[in-house]
Amino acid sequence: MPDLLRVVIESALEQILGRRVEHIGKLIRRFSIERFMYDYLEDVRLLKRLNQIMARVGLAALPIAMLNWLPIARQTVYNQASDLLPGYGLSLEPQKSEA
Repeated sequence: MPDLLRVVIESALEQILGRRVEHIGKLIRRFSIERFMYDYLEDVRLLKRLNQIMARVGLAALPIAMLNWLPIARQTVYNQASDLLPGYGLSLEPQKSEA
């Protein structure tokens, strides 16, 4: 992400929040390098990310059996996207896996 875009995002956040936002540029840069959002598309990688979060907050890791539930949960979110974010005109199409 270009530095200018990070500055624009930081400025917008400060305007919305009404206060100075420190280090958001570094956080945005880290997210863009890490590209963690792509991990949410694959169940095994998603479970790994979820377990990283569980460890950070001091909770036990989720069991491998969650891999059976994640596709069901994902489909539920797709089916209810317009209810979850009303007014945004969302029409989410589940991605077909190439397995």
